[in-house]
Amino acid sequence: MDGLETDNDGVYVVGATNYDLEGLDPAITRRFSSKIYFPYPSKEERLQFILHILKKKGLEGVISEKKAKTLNLMMYGRMNNYAEIETFFEESIAEAVYKGIAVSEKFLFNRIHNDTDGEARSEENIERLTAVAFHEAGHAVLQWHYGRKNEYVTIVSRGGYGGYAMADSKLRTKKEFLEQIRISMAGRAAELLRLSGNKDQDDSEILDTGAYSDLQKATSYAYQCVARYGFGTRFT
Repeated sequence: MDGLETDNDGVYVVGATNYDLEGLDPAITRRFSSKIYFPYPSKEERLQFILHILKKKGLEGVISEKKAKTLNLMMYGRMNNYAEIETFFEESIAEAVYKGIAVSEKFLFNRIHNDTDGEARSEENIERLTAVAFHEAGHAVLQWHYGRKNEYVTIVSRGGYGGYAMADSKLRTKKEFLEQIRISMAGRAAELLRLSGNKDQDDSEILDTGAYSDLQKATSYAYQCVARYGFGTRFT
């Protein structure tokens, strides 16, 4: 680029990147007179691309469209563009061939988890597993109650979580935000309901910090309701 002069008519230098421009060296970005932003594909566009990749790789009969939608939701926010999605499938197929195993829904789900959250942690404490199961069931039941389809529920511990219940949701109205706050608190509520049925157990010995991220999310939703979207009923 240093060798190009500005009066070279008809010569254009084009660059492309998946990185945020703020994270690039200004010595590079200032050499371009125009910058055009292309947003990441939408969820629906991503799903159609995943279905295209599955067909191209001969996996459309192995991974159903329903499971492709679940894969799409699991990737969302972690693999943001088409290149990252296609690379994921190519590397997954290569790993399956190397290990001599078939590419399946479970295999792809585990690969996403391993890539983004780390290897699964074994848990042999039955009481702990039961508590996590009740916790995630609380989230899943309330998601179903509010008409949000549960796409994926797991009690396998990875990274900083013991499990999670995933549903596709859109937050646009005050009602939907309030529902999401209740869903966030439903895991701890389910644990308390379980403990209330056993008077011999001391909840101080059973309850742990597992609801930490849920409390953070509920607080964030409440803050957004009032401070960002003006859904509060009182003004000063």
